[in-house]
Amino acid sequence: MGKNEEIIHTHLNIIYNSLRTIALLPGVQQVDRYGTNFNDSEITVQEIYNNLFSSISVSEIYIVPESLDPDRIDPNTGKPEAPIKSFDNFISGKTGDTEKDKINLEEVEHFEYQEMKKQLEYFHRYFGNVDNFTNLNFPALVSQEIITCDNSEMTALDIEKKNDNPRQGVIYSVPFYGSNGVLRGMITAVLRTSVLSKLLEYPYFILNSNHGFTLSHPDTPQKIHDDLSTLLEEENLPGYAYIKSVPLDIKDEGKWRVITAIPESVWLESSIYKSIKLNSRWIWMIGTLLSLSLATFVWSLMYSRTRALNLLAQMRSALEASQRQLFQTQKSDFMNKVIQQTANDFQSHITPILAYSNLLLGKLTELPGEFKKMEVVKKSAERASQVINQLLLLSKTAVPEKSKINLSEIITKTHQALSQILTDKVVLSLELDPQLFPIMGVASHLEKVIMNLAFNARDAMPSGGKLSLIATNHQESKNTETEVPQLTKGFYVKIVVSDTGTGISEEVLNKMFDSSSQAKSSQVDTGEEIKLFTLHAIVADHKGIILVNSELNKGTTFTVFIPALVDKSMEALLSQPAPETPEQVQEIPLETKPEPPSEAAAETSSPAPETPTPEAPKPEEPISGEPTT
Repeated sequence: MGKNEEIIHTHLNIIYNSLRTIALLPGVQQVDRYGTNFNDSEITVQEIYNNLFSSISVSEIYIVPESLDPDRIDPNTGKPEAPIKSFDNFISGKTGDTEKDKINLEEVEHFEYQEMKKQLEYFHRYFGNVDNFTNLNFPALVSQEIITCDNSEMTALDIEKKNDNPRQGVIYSVPFYGSNGVLRGMITAVLRTSVLSKLLEYPYFILNSNHGFTLSHPDTPQKIHDDLSTLLEEENLPGYAYIKSVPLDIKDEGKWRVITAIPESVWLESSIYKSIKLNSRWIWMIGTLLSLSLATFVWSLMYSRTRALNLLAQMRSALEASQRQLFQTQKSDFMNKVIQQTANDFQSHITPILAYSNLLLGKLTELPGEFKKMEVVKKSAERASQVINQLLLLSKTAVPEKSKINLSEIITKTHQALSQILTDKVVLSLELDPQLFPIMGVASHLEKVIMNLAFNARDAMPSGGKLSLIATNHQESKNTETEVPQLTKGFYVKIVVSDTGTGISEEVLNKMFDSSSQAKSSQVDTGEEIKLFTLHAIVADHKGIILVNSELNKGTTFTVFIPALVDKSMEALLSQPAPETPEQVQEIPLETKPEPPSEAAAETSSPAPETPTPEAPKPEEPISGEPTT
């Protein structure tokens, strides 16, 4: 599946899964005709609508009764029948004009309601109860293109020219059932056609022949629209350089296809064709020059046939080696692009999983069993996101530009993020030197290092414990008790991540930064050595070092030293003997976290040689949604 097909497939699947989630809410299944008992589920549906509007621009969500007939007058209201409830606060009363040109445009729901009536008749006929489908495989229907009541892009000029294209769209519906398994109505989303069209790139377009619905990029040539019926049947149509038609897997009773068509006239003017043509000319010229040079060289050595043949073989071998090297270079560049594209495509799947797992975790606090299951889903999604970020990091060819940064801001930001993520079993503390040296580096890379080490510390303490973040200045003078053999003389920023967890064995410690080691350990899960090697590479790129000290069942400490950015005047001042008063650091405890459960647990921590705090465990995964590096 290509990029454009994947985007359309992902967006419509997110809408389908959201509508199905609403259909399964108990408050929806029990709602009465006028929604008087709908208060408990209304907030949840509103949140889902807010998410769909902000991420996919879904215009409205309706809760529709199974008996809706817009041609019939409701005896209780004296008006034509309408859905039970609608959620449209982001588009209600909005138009595409500026405030001074604001128009009073009536919102027309009639066309939407007529399509809802048709869809309800279909669900009654084929899916009248839950026995007509298996498990959560709810049926779904997409309508033909209609005029919606979303006027958010309509202008006075559109009204004058009677142009309804800005509010054309489709409705997408999923049925819902009562506790007795009988159809009670459907959940319907409204999506403007222009929203889907903006997701496509030329030369891709989407077709649903059942609904007579075609979706294309605005720049699609008219020739393709004229030849549409023929393109569905033939893939060797004269006048086209490329034609491909494949089915698109969208949850709908209609059949969707994605078509790619490039006319020859467009292909011949494309930059890709011109590049291929130019490269072919250069290859021919180089080949000709090489052939002439080779012939001249061989001719000059005809008096020594054996020597000439040997030199000819050497030249051929060198030419083949150059060709192989060129091929490998091109292959490597191509694979990097493929890896980046694949990782970004997978990220588009992981993002909604993380979003909805966070949403559901907040609603399952009173159901411990279901809460644990959802935590497993969330952690798996976070691990998948980590793998994706690793792929992007390893495939990235451009070197980010380093700049002067303040680690205090990065560490404070990490502390705030961890305080929202860690459970109450883990006590989080922060000690931060208020006058921390600046450094030269890449902020996002260093944030990744600190966050990964913190997550490792969390996972090494399944029963709870203390996680400490410490950041101080360090002067290496080679004549003090604080000497670190691996450092040269100078000034550094010292970052310590420590925990009171299970610790790491000596065997694993000796190999944890070795990218070529094939050793496995129960203390290092699949992919762990790669991630530790990546963190080690990031620190090395900043001309720093990373040290680890651990003791089984007592804890682990990771210590990172990064060279400080200190000018000569400051260096002279800092080189003076320090006063005997102890160094002042700012400690920021996590107020929302409880203290450790007992003093005995705290006594089990063992400080590392380099730092006064327990050591931190292996990195596990970054925060969901962190910047890709």
